[in-house]
Amino acid sequence: MTDTQARLNALTTLRDRLQQLLANRSGPLEQLLEVERELARVQGELDATRSALETMRTRVQTSRLTVNYQSAGQLAPDSAWRPVSNALSNALTAFTSTLGGLILIVAGLLPIALIAVPLVWLGLKWRARRNQKIARPKPVETDQP
Repeated sequence: MTDTQARLNALTTLRDRLQQLLANRSGPLEQLLEVERELARVQGELDATRSALETMRTRVQTSRLTVNYQSAGQLAPDSAWRPVSNALSNALTAFTSTLGGLILIVAGLLPIALIAVPLVWLGLKWRARRNQKIARPKPVETDQP
């Protein structure tokens, strides 16, 4: 933006000098026409540079940068109890994993057990009745009056 501002200042100065030359009207007509053409070109560049500078200023004004910084904190040095702490933590993790696995197995077998247990119970009752019928001796019929 600084270079553009410097260019804008230089073009403004050149335009002012060209306007002074036209105001004095000294010299032949050809030179005056050349000064007029140069003044028109400089005015066009001046307008374009002003527009570019204004666009840059608008972009800079609307640009927003937000930075959030949080330090990681200082790590504590390892203590002599660190291995014991790690072992207990690993043991607790193993215990909870095993308990979770057992709960999963029970949850998977429960629907099967709800159907199988009554069927097995009925089968055992039926077998017990059948065995009782077989174990009872039949009364012997005698021909005695």
